[in-house]
Amino acid sequence: MSLGAGRHWAMSGPPFTVDSSLGPAQVAERIVQFFEFLASRPDRAVLAQSMAMKSLGIAGSDPVLKAGAEIAQKLDAGIGSGVAHGYHNTKHFIETMLCALYLCQATGLSQSRSCRIVTAALAHDLHHDGTRGSMSPFRLETASAQHADHELKLAGCSDEQRKQIFALILATEPRSEEHTSEL
Repeated sequence: MSLGAGRHWAMSGPPFTVDSSLGPAQVAERIVQFFEFLASRPDRAVLAQSMAMKSLGIAGSDPVLKAGAEIAQKLDAGIGSGVAHGYHNTKHFIETMLCALYLCQATGLSQSRSCRIVTAALAHDLHHDGTRGSMSPFRLETASAQHADHELKLAGCSDEQRKQIFALILATEPRSEEHTSEL
């Protein structure tokens, strides 16, 4: 089991590392256990984001890490955290981020690419209002990307990093395959 002593989580298994001896159901079970570990923590987004970046080996001075940390801190404070009892809330943001982390680890993506993907996953539904964007494609994703971009800019991310993360967030639009030529 990945649980450490007390209120700590050992980073020796999914979602932080890939263990090829585990089958898909076991991986899913470990990730769900971590979600449950986080559930009652007031700092759950900050903790999950910092552990994700640590597992990727991202330096504390990295601007994408800094922006993600600021986003996580705001989520834990209830800022941009979506609809409390709806689907788009801090729990959903963290679950998406950690699943993206595991997929990045499993596919062997570079640290910098993984950092951008994980940060985009955390921010993909920032300030979601709980409605569907069916009448205006990319409305919700654009709003989320703009909020994330503000933090990325403040953290000193390059224009290229910001552009890539913005595009990743836009790609979470459920009908994005209909509009890929627009990206």
